[in-house]
Amino acid sequence: MTATLTSSDVPLGVGIGVPRPANGGCRLNTSQVDVPGFSVAAVSDAGSYCVQVFDNGDVVKQAAFTVTIVHP
Repeated sequence: MTATLTSSDVPLGVGIGVPRPANGGCRLNTSQVDVPGFSVAAVSDAGSYCVQVFDNGDVVKQAAFTVTIVHP
């Protein structure tokens, strides 16, 4: 499985993980803070997964972004 930050107004992070129980967000297994065009990848068997987009604390206004997820 890969998640690619396809476009973004600002540097953002993207990560792949597994959902936490009871609406607890996403427990990231792999993540990366980068500029658009970079991908993170994780080996994925059958199951539930989540992708999370985050900032490193420098973003102080709304930011537009697009993420492309590929799961064969």
